[in-house]
Amino acid sequence: GACESDQVCSMAVAPGQLGILCVGLTSAMSVFVLPQALFGLSLVENTAHIIAFGITCVFLADMLLASTCRQQQRGARFSKCLVYIVPAACAFHGLFFLFGLSPFNCDLSTLAFALFLAVLVVFPAMLLLEPLQLIQIFASNKFSWGHASLSNEVMAVYPAWGALVGCWLGTFPIPLDWDQPWQLFPIPCLFSAVIGHCIGVIIAVIVCQMSSRTVSKRS
Repeated sequence: GACESDQVCSMAVAPGQLGILCVGLTSAMSVFVLPQALFGLSLVENTAHIIAFGITCVFLADMLLASTCRQQQRGARFSKCLVYIVPAACAFHGLFFLFGLSPFNCDLSTLAFALFLAVLVVFPAMLLLEPLQLIQIFASNKFSWGHASLSNEVMAVYPAWGALVGCWLGTFPIPLDWDQPWQLFPIPCLFSAVIGHCIGVIIAVIVCQMSSRTVSKRS
């Protein structure tokens, strides 16, 4: 009986995992479903408005994720993440130009998309990990396999990687001569970043569950 209860506990989804799952689901719903269902907005015609709506929804999901942090760390972590949002958005905005976006194409939707990425990628990751720890994992790709900290590391990094890789893949249709309205930046990058983030969340949860099963078997 005790062994079975330990296995059930090890397979349970941790609060941080639930928080990241909520962020991923919220990002998808706020971009793909809710704007059209609630307000009749089209992503092609109302790109900036939908991204602004997505920023609001994902930020609320980030606040829910922050509530899963330890009570004594909650306020400090949340405040630190707020400080990093604007520099992160500026960094993403600079990357857009580095990868070929013309400064003359910089409009409200581009600025909103940079802020959306900051709220989707940087804010949740920094709620789960310290900045230096996050940078070390990104640089070395080394995780604490077999340790309790693995869950936070995987849930912070995998969705972030998924969103960033997805955003990069979304640039490929932009220069093609298909003459489709959805090819205009940042629409394809927004779609692929959200999809990549959701895939990263799913993979992270699977990895965490497999790791917890391995640890429980060893014990």
